[in-house]
Amino acid sequence: MVQNTLNYLNPKTHLVKGAARKQIPALARCIDADLVVRGNTAESILNQKDCFQLAVKPLGLKTPIILDD
Repeated sequence: MVQNTLNYLNPKTHLVKGAARKQIPALARCIDADLVVRGNTAESILNQKDCFQLAVKPLGLKTPIILDD
């Protein structure tokens, strides 16, 4: 099932050199990306994208955000 999903989605990995906040949005525009998955630099590029984003929290990260009840 997982392999069928990967084949259908056909994800690509791109490795770019330079500042993430500049290079990731530029690459996403260049390749007309549908989704960008990011980790520790996600917050710095949230407003610079023309596609969906999925931010993945690193293991052990404690968020400073506290939700009201």
